[in-house]
Amino acid sequence: MKRVINFMAVRNVAFVLTLLLTVASLASLAVKGLNFGLDFTGGTLVELNYENPVALEQIRGQLVEGGFDGALVQSFGATTDVLIRMPGDDPQLGERIAGSLRGQGAGGDVTVKRVEFVGPSVGEELRDQGGLGMLLGELLTVKLHQLPLKAVVFNNSSLGMVKLEMLVEGQPEFGTDHEEVNFAEIAAAAGIKSVRITDPKKVREQLAEALAYPGPVLIDIVTDPNALSIPPTITWEQVMGFSKAATRTVFGGGVGAMIDLARSNIRNIPTP
Repeated sequence: MKRVINFMAVRNVAFVLTLLLTVASLASLAVKGLNFGLDFTGGTLVELNYENPVALEQIRGQLVEGGFDGALVQSFGATTDVLIRMPGDDPQLGERIAGSLRGQGAGGDVTVKRVEFVGPSVGEELRDQGGLGMLLGELLTVKLHQLPLKAVVFNNSSLGMVKLEMLVEGQPEFGTDHEEVNFAEIAAAAGIKSVRITDPKKVREQLAEALAYPGPVLIDIVTDPNALSIPPTITWEQVMGFSKAATRTVFGGGVGAMIDLARSNIRNIPTP
């Protein structure tokens, strides 16, 4: 007889436990932050030469005793040569480490062969784009399991909410527009069906086609970058801020930009 385990009977307990663990993780992250290793932060590389061979574990222990926590120790070439990497860029770090090791008397005399600062082996660009890699991984997961997901992207090649916040604060928008990204092609590269909508007259037709598809679909809707996300209520402060930003834009030579903005948003003006 097949044994049936009723997991749903303990779903509330599992939910509470998951919630507690999530809160604890977020609290730990907020208090301690992320501890990036030397591969991310860079540091100082010290090459030492011992008179006699010394075990790496012994050197690591001596460094900890000398107050040099977080050191990476590895052999380099001969059995008497050692590489030590430490956080920071102190030019005197090599002599300080060698002096501490000499004082603990292991392996005979210790000579500093070189000291140099090394940059991170994992660049900032790679680190910052890790999130992009995770998002692409999600697309691959959707494709792998053929989840009936319909993802709709309103693609205006602009950070629209940032632009609006700048305008209502009286600041002309700057650096909020970017080059066009074809999200449909990104989805297609992951093997996911995609639909790119550029003609307003074909929106209903193409949406119906995408929603009727049994598997995952990414719907890339190209919208006007000048179309602002108008809030449900508009305050007097926002009106004054927008007027100030428009004036500054015009005097800065952006008359055409303000005309295009007005044309794109004229449809949002309430009519009686």
